[in-house]
Amino acid sequence: MTKPSRPLTGLLSWEKVDALIERIKPLGPWYIFSPMKGMESLFQAEGEEASRFLAARTDELKTRRHGPGWIYVHTPDAPSWIKIYDPCKCGSSCSVTTPPAWWEMELTDPRDPLPQNPPEDEKKPLLRFWKGK
Repeated sequence: MTKPSRPLTGLLSWEKVDALIERIKPLGPWYIFSPMKGMESLFQAEGEEASRFLAARTDELKTRRHGPGWIYVHTPDAPSWIKIYDPCKCGSSCSVTTPPAWWEMELTDPRDPLPQNPPEDEKKPLLRFWKGK
């Protein structure tokens, strides 16, 4: 269950992905799963193992015959959510919808429910906007 409200940054070079692989080593545990396979694919990994997992998926993407995949991360300097896309698993037709990620890696358990309402302090700026203040 992805958290669509959090923005992601695309890593447009393999050098940035390599830096991310190093950056996640001290972090964890990571919750890793394939959205296409569902929550039954979920497993937990500490930083070193998660780093090796990301490195292995990156190596796979670099060798794809139909073009490399792409990787997105929430806050590259302090990663907490990573999405890995494989072009071979995104379908063959053009679409206006984002295809499901091949793998997702999160520091929070994706099975935790999303908050139903924003915290009270997040509501106030919007209320002031609508009231013209």
